[in-house]
Amino acid sequence: YGQFLSWINAHFPKAERSGTAYALAYRRNAWHEYGIRLDLDFDKSKKYDLISSFKVAEHQLDVDLRLKEYAEALKDDGFLYISVPVWHEKMTNPGADGFDLEYYYDPHHINVWSSAHFELLLAKAGLQIVKKDVWLYDNTYLCKRVEVPARDFKAKIPTPDQIKKAMKHIKSAAML
Repeated sequence: YGQFLSWINAHFPKAERSGTAYALAYRRNAWHEYGIRLDLDFDKSKKYDLISSFKVAEHQLDVDLRLKEYAEALKDDGFLYISVPVWHEKMTNPGADGFDLEYYYDPHHINVWSSAHFELLLAKAGLQIVKKDVWLYDNTYLCKRVEVPARDFKAKIPTPDQIKKAMKHIKSAAML
């Protein structure tokens, strides 16, 4: 809703920047709060030094295709900075006071994954993880595009039974 681009403007005033927001309210907020125009959709015709995505992928349809679009839109030395929740592994609600189990089941969250699963999606999209942070904002990745996407995927994706067990433990802990 404009906050990150406002920070970019303050620290890199000569940078060309653009942003997107699906919700009209967020686009209006960016304009009225920061004077930043946000577009409805990502411009795939441009090449970018940096693409950032904070807590968006869990709301996107066909996130695997979107990641591929991001990879293709990066300059050769460009980076994707992306943060996603990994609800099957830890109980977090960044920015909220305390843990709220209902946050997990928000109807706007259409994607849920483990770290291994999301990292597999990154690799299949042609993105290589340069750095990973799991403390600040769920799982945050700095990635670069690779010319030849990985073909040998050995990620250990949790089974549905393992996910059910983890979610049962999370619910029990939340109830306590």
